[in-house]
Amino acid sequence: MDQQGMGPLSETSGAKREQPANEARHRFMTDLIERAKKRAKRRMKDEKGEKGITYVDLRDAR
Repeated sequence: MDQQGMGPLSETSGAKREQPANEARHRFMTDLIERAKKRAKRRMKDEKGEKGITYVDLRDAR
């Protein structure tokens, strides 16, 4: 690789450049999973209380 001015990065450019993308993807996926868990928990609570009426209402409103 002929990267000038990169300092310590230039030796391991490949591995270091991949890291932020993987980090971002990992954070994104964990965030998605957490949100899905919360949504599922809320829906289960709704279905116990009012048999999923809110879920059907959302579909009808479209």
